[in-house]
Amino acid sequence: MDYIKLSGGDVMDYIKLIDCRDKYLYKIYARNFSYGVFSNDSSGFIGIRNKFEEVYLFMEYHWDCGVPLGTVKPIKKLFRLPNDLIINEGNKELFDWLIDFLRSIGK
Repeated sequence: MDYIKLSGGDVMDYIKLIDCRDKYLYKIYARNFSYGVFSNDSSGFIGIRNKFEEVYLFMEYHWDCGVPLGTVKPIKKLFRLPNDLIINEGNKELFDWLIDFLRSIGK
């Protein structure tokens, strides 16, 4: 774990980029969503974004990528996705899988 300083001086643990695993779902601290699937290829997390009543897959990049791209601080690794799911923003199966997961936890 590494630490980041939040506004107000609080410190938050987060999982460093080198420790993130491909195709795992993470609980994250980010601008646009709270759960994301990590992609080694992009060093980013894909999650469900809701903007202006439109819901879609969106990529945000790991904090360790630096300014201005790094906006995600992964907090907890949850579990690996099924092998057949392709991790990209255009994959409807990934979208449906994430929607089902979020509904299952009451989000």
